[in-house]
Amino acid sequence: MSQPSTNQQDASSCEHPQCCAASKPECYGGIVLCGGRSRRMGRDKTWLRFGTETMLQRVVRLLGEAVDRLVVVAGVDQQLPPLDGLIRVLRDRQPDRGPLEGIAVGLAALGGSGPGVEDSGPRVPGSPGVTRDDDSAVRARDVCRIRLVFVVGCDMPLLRPALVRRMLELAAGCDVLAPAM
Repeated sequence: MSQPSTNQQDASSCEHPQCCAASKPECYGGIVLCGGRSRRMGRDKTWLRFGTETMLQRVVRLLGEAVDRLVVVAGVDQQLPPLDGLIRVLRDRQPDRGPLEGIAVGLAALGGSGPGVEDSGPRVPGSPGVTRDDDSAVRARDVCRIRLVFVVGCDMPLLRPALVRRMLELAAGCDVLAPAM
């Protein structure tokens, strides 16, 4: 993996036990993008059922199994299905700017600064691998550093946590890793 950071704290003083339980100085982040208009689908994909969950709930759960902290980035006025856990829901700063807007908002939130973070949406209680307090993304900078971020759309219900972890391992030392088909 990556080089240890110099600001590592022991797990007993950690505000984010999911990052520090294994004395990890650096964490993996996750961003679930769901702000699209679903024009081709004809209805909001976040609400489509996949077994007992909506697509958004499933993708959040699967990605949460593979990363230390996770955010969901939605459209400005988009209604979302209920999410388990302390999922931080963020909003695009401007409508109709595409996925890069969502990625920028998500990266700023995981880094603890930038536009859109202070105006982020509600958090919803109870899922693994996510933040737990309103200002936790800011405090997390002092506890562990997000080294790599995995970005996925909400319409990827077949996502595999093992694949996410493997891609994050392979991305060590890279700025971007994208699978090619």
